[in-house]
Amino acid sequence: MQLKRYWIKRLYDNVHREEEIAWQAAVAAKLKLRTYKTFKTKLELEKYLLSEHNKPARYLLTRIRSGTNQLRIETGRWKRPMEKEAERICNFCADDAIENEQHFILSCPAYGDLRKALFATIVDANPKITLDTFENQWKILMSNHSVPKVADSLKEYIGKANRRRKLMSGELQNA
Repeated sequence: MQLKRYWIKRLYDNVHREEEIAWQAAVAAKLKLRTYKTFKTKLELEKYLLSEHNKPARYLLTRIRSGTNQLRIETGRWKRPMEKEAERICNFCADDAIENEQHFILSCPAYGDLRKALFATIVDANPKITLDTFENQWKILMSNHSVPKVADSLKEYIGKANRRRKLMSGELQNA
């Protein structure tokens, strides 16, 4: 029985390794996955996808991670003629920054209070975490979902920020 398990595991590991190599090549070849490439390095199921907590925000997080969201970085692609990336400026702040995933999550002043609460929740639950640099913040928020409270707190933030974004744009009239 042990020999059978050994060979099954070995077969699985070899197939997975080949699949991961093919997946990495496919991801690298797609410009649209520019954000995804910054945090997703292994072919594995993300734990946040299994959570039943706050499903609508989970869907939003998945869209942020995969580049299929409603941010200007994406919607500018849909316009004809297509907007240049440099023209896809955030409509919700005065920073003249491109509204991409990192801007939405880490730096747009329109969501500063929500972001401050997000970081406080994560650090309170995980005192050893340091969110001192932009790179640390991005890495912890987007790829460290095994750390307690990160995924749920990020989903909560994205849900609230998205709702505020819709309110500011006039999409939600009676909220």
